[in-house]
Amino acid sequence: MDTTLVINADGSGSRAITATVEADDLEKVKGGAGAIDTAITENLPDGMTYGGQKAGSDGAAIYSFAIEFDSQKDYEDKVIGILGAGGVTDIETEIEIVVADSVFREGVSVNENFTSQDLLQWLVEAMVKSGIVDDDDKDDLTEIGKTVVEVDGVGHDTPAKIEYSDIADYGIRDLNVTTEGVGTGSYVRTISYDLSRETYARDTGAYDEFFKKATPKGGTLTEPDETSTVWTIEFSAKDEKQLIEYTNTALNSESTDFAVSSETDGDDPTMFHTSVIDFVDCGQICNEDAEVSSNLVLPKGWQGDNGGSAGEDGWSMPISHDPVVFDHRVQFESVLAAASVAPSGENTLTIDYVLSVENADLVGSAMQDFLEPASTVADLSVDAGKDAVTYMITVAGEDAADLNTRMSEYLPGSQYSVVESDSSLFTRSYSVNMVVALPSDLLSGGVADGITYRVDLPGGASVADSSDLPKGAKVAGNVVAVSEDSPSSPEFRVDASSPNIGGIITLGVIVLIMLLLIATVVFLVIRHKKKVAAAGASSELFSYDDGQTTPGAPVTGTSSGAAAPAWPQPGTDPSSGSPTQTAVIDDSADRGSRPAADDQSRPMSDSVTERIPEADSDSPTEVLPPRPPLPPVE
Repeated sequence: MDTTLVINADGSGSRAITATVEADDLEKVKGGAGAIDTAITENLPDGMTYGGQKAGSDGAAIYSFAIEFDSQKDYEDKVIGILGAGGVTDIETEIEIVVADSVFREGVSVNENFTSQDLLQWLVEAMVKSGIVDDDDKDDLTEIGKTVVEVDGVGHDTPAKIEYSDIADYGIRDLNVTTEGVGTGSYVRTISYDLSRETYARDTGAYDEFFKKATPKGGTLTEPDETSTVWTIEFSAKDEKQLIEYTNTALNSESTDFAVSSETDGDDPTMFHTSVIDFVDCGQICNEDAEVSSNLVLPKGWQGDNGGSAGEDGWSMPISHDPVVFDHRVQFESVLAAASVAPSGENTLTIDYVLSVENADLVGSAMQDFLEPASTVADLSVDAGKDAVTYMITVAGEDAADLNTRMSEYLPGSQYSVVESDSSLFTRSYSVNMVVALPSDLLSGGVADGITYRVDLPGGASVADSSDLPKGAKVAGNVVAVSEDSPSSPEFRVDASSPNIGGIITLGVIVLIMLLLIATVVFLVIRHKKKVAAAGASSELFSYDDGQTTPGAPVTGTSSGAAAPAWPQPGTDPSSGSPTQTAVIDDSADRGSRPAADDQSRPMSDSVTERIPEADSDSPTEVLPPRPPLPPVE
C-alpha cells in the first residue's frame, strides 16, 4: 500500500491509497482480481471513494482509493468512520494538520496515529467474509509501501504513521494563561506572550496588528517595556461560553475548552467536588517547542486531587480535555460576628453566615443542620432573600459570665468577659475581652467579602487609648470592628466608659425633688401674702372728722335727714373701748379733684381719721398704704 497525502494552502486536501496485488498473490485469491473488485464495491465505507482497478506490470492488479476533505475536522470525521467499518476500535484517532502562513509561522506540519493499512482493514474483513481468502491468511494480506506528504507540489517521505513538519517558527516562545473567578461563574483571564526582540523586529507592524486584533472586546493590551519581552492581554468574561470565545480570539484558535461543574459530597453535603476542564491551544502563534502553561486562581481551601499542582500563580493545570477535581467547602459571601456589650445585664453574640442563593440551593437543608445548636445555648433563624440566604445564630446571656459559658459550649475556644473598674455617679468604666472561635472547617471554602468581628458598646460609650485591639481594627464611636480573610479568632480587649444611667437618673430625681420643694415654698409665701392683704382690707375702720367730735352727732349734709352713725371716740376701740391708733389721711387734694355735686352730696371734713386697733407691745407697727379715693355716692 502506497500513500500520498496532499495538503493545500487552505487546509483542505486528499489522501490517495494505491493497493497493488502481485500476480503470484492473485493466484491465492479465489476468483482473482475480479473477486477483489466485487468485495470493494460491495463494502466501500462512507467517506472513501474507489478509483477502480487497473492492470499493473507482470500481471499485477492495482486498486486505487481516495479520501477527500476540506478541513481537518472533515478529515477526522471520515477517518473515524472508515476505521470503524474495519473494526479498528483500539485507536483513538488523532490528527493534527497545521498550515502556517502568518507572521508567526510559515510552512506545513502533519501528525497522525494510524496508517493506510488501518484504513483498508475493512477490505480485508470483506475478503474473508466473502470467502475469497482464508481467515488464517488475513494477517498477511497487506503490507505498508511508501508514504509521502505533498506540499506545494513537492513530495516529502514520511513514516507510515505520518509525522511531517516543515515550519519556520517566528512565534511566541512561552505562553501563560491565568484564570480568576472559578467558583463565581464570571472570570478574569490574563494571557502573557513572550516574544523575542529579534523576532519582533522581523515585522513589527504585523506583530502589532496581531496583538491589536487578538485583544477581545473590553480587554486591555499591555506592551512590554524596555526591559521586558512579554505582552499581556487581560479580559473579563461573564460566563464560560464567553471565556472560550475571547480566548480563541486571543490565541487565533478554535480549540479552547473550559468547563466547571460542582456536586455535593454524598456523606457531607457542605463539602463540594468541583470539576474543571481547562484546555488552550496556541498552535497558530506559538513556536513548536513553546512552553504553554495554564493556572487557576482558586478560592482558599480548594485542593485538587487528580491532576496539576499548587504553584506561585495558582493551581497549575494540565493542558488537557480531562477534568481536574477540586474538593472544598461551600463559599460564603460574608460572615459577621458581633457582640452587644452591657456592663451589667444581658450580653448577646450574633453570627450571620451569608450564602448566595445558588450555593444555598446546592447545600440545601444541610447547612441548617450543620449550624443548628445541639442544645438551648443558642438560637438559629434563616432569612431567605432574593440574592442571598442569611443563617443567623443568636447567643444571649443573662450577663457576661452567662454569655461566656454559652459561647464556650457552642463555639469551643471562644471567650467573653466584661469587667467593671472605676465608676462614678456619671460614668461606668469597664474592660471587654472577646475571642470568637468560628468553625474553621466550615469556612475553609473561603468568604468572598471576608469575616468581620465587631464589638458594639452601649450608646454614648467611648473607647480608651489603653485598649489592646487586633491589627487593622477600626473604631467608629461606640463600635470596634476588624475584618479578616479567614477565621483567625482575633482577640479584643476594649477599655471603655459609658454614661452611668442609674446615677444620672438618681441625680435627676434629686434635682426634681428640690425644684418641687422650692416651688411649694414660693407658692405658700405668695398665698400667705394674699391672705394678709385680704384680711387687712376687710378690717379697716374709718372716722371722718368734719369738726364734730361728739359721738352720735348728726352729720350735716345728709340727703335722708337721718341721724349720722355714731363713731367711736378717737383712741378707743369701737367694741370694747380699748385704746386705738389714729391715722390721719389728708385727702384734700382728692376732694378738690372730685366734682362739686359729689362734695354737696357727701360733705366731709378736710381730713379723715381712720382708726385701727392699738398694736400690742409685742406686735410690730403696721404702716398703712395711702387710702384709695372713695367712690362717689349716688
